[in-house]
Amino acid sequence: MKTLMSIALGVSMCCLLASNGMAADEAKPLARAERIMMAAIPEGKTEHAVPAEAPVIPYASPGDKVSTVFTVTVNGTAVNVTEFFGVHYAHLAAAGPVEVVATASENITRFSISPKRLAIPGTVEGKSLRFTINCSQPRYLILFINSLPHLCVLIDQPEVKPPQLTDAHVVNAMDFLTDATGATAQTAGFAKAIAAVNGTGKILFVPAGCYLTDTIRIKDCRDFTLYLAPGCLIRTVLSQPNQHISGMAIEDSRNITILGRGVVDNQAFQNYLVPGNNYQNTGAYPVFGARNQHLTIDGLTVRNARNWNYSIVETDDLVMRQVKAITPPACSPNWTDGINLSSNQGVLIDHAFVYCNDDSFASGHYYPWSSTRDSSGHVIRNMVGWNPRANGIRIGFDCSYNLHDYTFENCDFLGQTEGGIMIHGMRNNGRYTRIRLENCGFEQSQMNQGLVRTAGPEQWINQPGYEPLPQIDSLELVNVPLDAVKPSTIWGSSNGGIKHLLIDNLVMNGHRCTDLQDARITVSHVDDVVFK
Repeated sequence: MKTLMSIALGVSMCCLLASNGMAADEAKPLARAERIMMAAIPEGKTEHAVPAEAPVIPYASPGDKVSTVFTVTVNGTAVNVTEFFGVHYAHLAAAGPVEVVATASENITRFSISPKRLAIPGTVEGKSLRFTINCSQPRYLILFINSLPHLCVLIDQPEVKPPQLTDAHVVNAMDFLTDATGATAQTAGFAKAIAAVNGTGKILFVPAGCYLTDTIRIKDCRDFTLYLAPGCLIRTVLSQPNQHISGMAIEDSRNITILGRGVVDNQAFQNYLVPGNNYQNTGAYPVFGARNQHLTIDGLTVRNARNWNYSIVETDDLVMRQVKAITPPACSPNWTDGINLSSNQGVLIDHAFVYCNDDSFASGHYYPWSSTRDSSGHVIRNMVGWNPRANGIRIGFDCSYNLHDYTFENCDFLGQTEGGIMIHGMRNNGRYTRIRLENCGFEQSQMNQGLVRTAGPEQWINQPGYEPLPQIDSLELVNVPLDAVKPSTIWGSSNGGIKHLLIDNLVMNGHRCTDLQDARITVSHVDDVVFK
């Protein structure tokens, strides 16, 4: 079936390009996962038919601390606002035009609604901020009000035909678990439940409740779905000093879907309180995946990560939709990247929100033991990322393999103090084929290293003993607004360098830049520059 779909799509794409006067090799590359999705879904349709309007559905996890700073209503429905280590967030599902009213604990004298590219107008009435947004797709917003903590409003699309415990193809995880209050570890019960659905094509349904567990392991498995219902909270156990415990680990498996509006809490903050624990650069993540084929993660929220929030390596056909990661700096001093991918081939990320303490999106080959091949075909779209100290995007860190075709569309990156996108050179003469940013904004940030910075495979430019700067076939920045005006350095390797650089409609603080000098960009070893 996969082969037939790919062939059919290839023919239809060629015909479409020909009708528009374009050669096939001029089309944007698509991730293999996206090609499969496109072939299976008729044009103009989403994977599931979401109604034009739907009731507001608030989400909350057991035991969450209720905010004393903000309240939120959406279309008149009160939505839970969780206070979580310094950030406040409201998570819900809605469709169609919705009116959001955020009420603060003090009179509102100033505000902004991000992403700014959406240009959402708001009105203030005393302590309340009111605005309307069309939720024809997921919307992830950050509200900056006075000097109060950030308020995140996370609006997913409603679930369409979510599984029910009465369905014949659904297995109730409570048939194997003994406690849904978080009092006792359920590691053995989860292992038995996964064994029961492995290879069956069925859905393992974890109802609302709190479940304490060691790593939930999905290894050497195939053909099933793990569904975390709204109100389901998976909480990892506290570990012994420097024992690495992830929330869930999916390894060497095929056709696995992690679905639902549940939450995986990795308990980073709590683990740092254990004497002797040091999770700096360790292998403990809310979600870890390795060496899989056809892995889908849809609707999941992870938080309180001990290291990277989502870490996926050497996986073919990875699809991540409506995924959220909430690990504020107060949770962990660690390098808690939002989404970190290595050696994957065929990746589609569509609607993601990350609020973390390091790079919002990263891809490269950080660990030689787990990353042993090229990366290819990454499409990242509709992502909103905030972090206070690093980059919006970092690719190629400590990498020894080629990275092919990275496309970022309609993404927004906020807060970062280092740079917009950091591109590292690679060891062993590795190179990039194409890196493209289109309709991507950078805001609420200093970006002391500029919009773009190239470097050696580790951190610093031209330090003695470091490997060369990057080799790139094509680097493309199209329709990119930013509110930081700091110099950028786009320097290619002296051995191959950057063959093509396209900058089209780069806007700094409302000013459309006219050339490299106006944009404060210096280039070196770049063969061809097109500035529009």
